[in-house]
Amino acid sequence: MITGIQITKAANDDLLNSFWLLDSEKGEARCLCAKRWFCGR
Repeated sequence: MITGIQITKAANDDLLNSFWLLDSEKGEARCLCAKRWFCGR
């Protein structure tokens, strides 16, 4: 099952307000949008 989340609290400011898809079947998280560093890696 895939769930979408938005990060609203984080110790790392680059994660704030980022959007992620969590795939519970594969055990993966994919970044859709973030300030920097996390998408496409």
